[in-house]
Parts: sequence; C-alpha cells; structure tokens
Amino acid sequence: MYRLKSQRPLQRTFKKLTPFLDKLGVLRVGGRLSNSYFSFSQRHPCLLPSKHRLVVIIIDHTHKVFLHPGAQTLHSFTRMHQDFWRRWHREYLHTLLQRSKWLDSSVPIEIGTLILLKDELSPPQTWHIGRVECVHPGRDNVTRMVTVRTARGNLKRPVSKVCPLPSN
Repeated sequence: MYRLKSQRPLQRTFKKLTPFLDKLGVLRVGGRLSNSYFSFSQRHPCLLPSKHRLVVIIIDHTHKVFLHPGAQTLHSFTRMHQDFWRRWHREYLHTLLQRSKWLDSSVPIEIGTLILLKDELSPPQTWHIGRVECVHPGRDNVTRMVTVRTARGNLKRPVSKVCPLPSN
C-alpha cells in the first residue's frame, strides 16, 4: 500500500493484478472486469496479505466447516494407508496364496468363493474383488483356471493369480 500511495514501482507479480486504492483506502484488484455488469465489489475484490488476521480466520473457519484436516495430517494419513497395505501385502497376503500342491491336496476354489484378483503392476488397495462364477479343471481334474465376476464384467484368471478371501 505504501508503494501505491507514494507511486513507487510495484513487484511484477503484484503489478499483474493492477492494484489500486479505492475512496476508503482499501486495496483492490483492477483489471479487465472494470467494464462488466458486476457490482463494484465483485469487479474489484479486496486484497489482503496472506498473514492478515482476517485471512487466517476465514481459512480456519473453512477448514472446520469442511472438515479439512490440513496438509500435514493428510500426508500422515496417506503414509499410514500405504504402510498398512505394504505390511498387509508382505505379511498376510502370502498366507492366502499358500499352496502346498506337492505335499498334500489343497482345498479347491469353489463356485461362489469371494476372491481378490492379484495384479503385480498395481498396489493391493486397487486390486479388484470378485466372485468365482465357474471353475475350469485341468486334465488331472485339479482346478487351474476360474471365471470371476467383477464390477467390470467376467474375467478368466489362473488360480495362481487369485486370492481366495477367508469366509466364516
């Protein structure tokens, strides 16, 4: 405001806003909207410094109304979410995939079993869930492939690429 009052040069980023002081000495934005049919306050909004008390109050109020926890908290939640899925993938998922095919016969996947479609190219939280619609046994009468119904349609997958979910 001091630079405007004393007609000194403005910073380039600030100059782009074509600021001016109105009759009451309020710093406002100029620009191309000056010939529009909007009201004066809509054509020329007030400019406040980022650390101004009113700006802090408005931002704080908006965060509380919309339950916005802030960037640091969101970063913590995202990291916690990723850590959970990394541990789940490393510590639990392999127990669902264990197949002791040479030692003893495993429980075959049956029609109606709820499964996860394993995809090595995407994180586990994006894997699709589905239900077995049809089983396709090999020549030895052991199920090798399954047809799975997902939200995106029916898919045919090898048994090694599906994870049966435990059911009660």
